[in-house]
Amino acid sequence: MKYLFIELKVRDGERVYTLRVLHTTCAKNINFVAERYASSFFSGKSTREDDFWWFNYEVTARVQFVTELTEKEYKIMSDIFDHRIDRPKI
Repeated sequence: MKYLFIELKVRDGERVYTLRVLHTTCAKNINFVAERYASSFFSGKSTREDDFWWFNYEVTARVQFVTELTEKEYKIMSDIFDHRIDRPKI
């Protein structure tokens, strides 16, 4: 089992935001998994143009970053994302 941290850059009209997600997979190629996740992020048909995935010719999603985590790192981040533990103060 591989534990992934994927960061997507999403543009919806003039709004631009970052989406961070934890994902598990048994696939060998983590970049393929991240692109597959991006391509199916919104419901409906997606098309590939350069390094962006287009949805209804209005919304784009692009993989900004993907990395493999250890199981321990994955569990800690999962707890933070689920608000089970306090986030560190920055």
